[in-house]
Amino acid sequence: MGIRGLEGLIRARQDELLDDLKLCDSTVIIDGLELLYYLYFDCVKDNGRCGGEYSDLRKVIFSFFDTLNNRCKVRCYVIFDEFTSEGNISLFLEDTAEKLQSITRAVDSNNNFYKSSESKAEPVVARDVLKQTLHELGVPYVVVPRDGDSVTAAVANELSGYVLASDTDYCVYDLAKGFLPFSFFSWEKQVNGKFPCKVFHRKKLESKFRLPTNAIYFLGPILSKRDGLKNVNFRPVIDALAAVFRHPPPKSPVPLLTWLGENYINDDRMVIFLRQHVPNLPEGDLRGCLERYRNLPNVAAIVDDLEQGGHRMNKEKKCFRAVGNPPVLEDFLPIVPDDQDLPSCNKMSSSVRHAMYQVNPPKGIEEQGLDTYQVWVADREGDQYTREMETATIDRTKMEALQLHLEYAVLMERADRNDIMEERRLYIFDVLLRGENIGIIEYFCDDMKLLAAVFRYWSTSSEDQERHVEAAIKALAFTICATYYETALPSEIKEMPPSSFDKRALHSSSQWLSCLKDAMCLNGLLGEPIEFPQIGKLFSGILYQRAFAYFHPTDDLDCAAASLFPDNTPRDAFENLLRIASDIN
Repeated sequence: MGIRGLEGLIRARQDELLDDLKLCDSTVIIDGLELLYYLYFDCVKDNGRCGGEYSDLRKVIFSFFDTLNNRCKVRCYVIFDEFTSEGNISLFLEDTAEKLQSITRAVDSNNNFYKSSESKAEPVVARDVLKQTLHELGVPYVVVPRDGDSVTAAVANELSGYVLASDTDYCVYDLAKGFLPFSFFSWEKQVNGKFPCKVFHRKKLESKFRLPTNAIYFLGPILSKRDGLKNVNFRPVIDALAAVFRHPPPKSPVPLLTWLGENYINDDRMVIFLRQHVPNLPEGDLRGCLERYRNLPNVAAIVDDLEQGGHRMNKEKKCFRAVGNPPVLEDFLPIVPDDQDLPSCNKMSSSVRHAMYQVNPPKGIEEQGLDTYQVWVADREGDQYTREMETATIDRTKMEALQLHLEYAVLMERADRNDIMEERRLYIFDVLLRGENIGIIEYFCDDMKLLAAVFRYWSTSSEDQERHVEAAIKALAFTICATYYETALPSEIKEMPPSSFDKRALHSSSQWLSCLKDAMCLNGLLGEPIEFPQIGKLFSGILYQRAFAYFHPTDDLDCAAASLFPDNTPRDAFENLLRIASDIN
């Protein structure tokens, strides 16, 4: 994302546009999602094709912040953005569809099993792994319910810090300290508490092209892939400017930068020029976009939050609307690949999503004085979103009985907190186990109870009872225990060939990860009545594929656990996971 062509221009002219920096004893504000992509795709070097290498991601996150925080004394703050506001829903859906398509391309890729460079897909719970690991490390982070570029820029200026990101939109903002592109960030090469990187200062770009004051902001609405004007075709403007040059590089911003340097006088004159090529130019939207780049928002509350430790996973605010007319589709939809020959994974997680809606009553419900109200749930088919929505009627008195509407801070102050948390704990198990006896979950340690309930829910929800389902259950139980307890792998699984990749296995693991993601969100909304599992230690897609290949052709699926796990603790957990899934038909 970012300004079209600007990254290539900076890379080609880095000696002119970038300064060398030995980073140490500084403050850095990090774009959270871009940090995730950088650490996962560039450092873990996995394409997400097998469902995710979460344990490797967790280790890389530890190494990254150990280098910055401990060795180089860099104070790090992380900002995530989520498209939950009304104005960004259409953009969110576009991004979601694009991710689904990228997963499909990665799954169908004929490139190397482990490392396809052409197709990449963000693993289902990778963001959760990053946030949980940040909390574990004590790195402050916040989540802002909108595009966070301007917020990140404003926080950086307030804290006198650099911005670390990949998005070249940050080249347009007036950053006091500067912008650190991930592509020039060599954190592994630190020496004596410093490591080399390159910093971009906007004034260098303005000086290179002799840009008058305010001219650079027009790069945003005209060339930004995400933050520019939507549904406005500026191609005629770009073509007209490119015609002045002989053989300009493809998608280069140089023609626009050169024209602005030679002709920009003020915004009004620029609007007149643009109208010559874009007759239906929405002037109000254009000026509003310019203002977002020029005038950064007030971020005093966000800065206070970061300096006080930032968000915890269980305190993140989620935006769900569910009363009156059917709402626009929201970001609770899990992003997983579908296989037309297999049952839809969304059927498995629908009741969890119903519960997520139940715990967050819409604003104004108390004022309306209603005894019941409806929630709406939309589902996904492939890369499309259904227009048919399920509905559920929720009794207001039940909500009050469970105290589900209380904020976390209020809950902490209540004398009967333990009773409330026990009610919530039972509520989650009821959602996942559908009224069954929850005693079977007590086999597990506290930070595996939620995981075990999700495993039970997932393993008994499939409509397809063929052998590959049983193999998937066995393989997932093995993968969870092997990664969680970091046990040595038996040679018969470790040596399975790369050709073992199976789309049915990927689909099954994506179902489980989506159910786990929804259950964790529900647990967080309820104030964490059940301890969160260490999701960064629960799954390796490549290991799962190998385990699936090992178990699938075996007639006797009751293979000896002792041959897989020499140690008692992981062996007991493995056998207990299989026990709670043992009554599938």
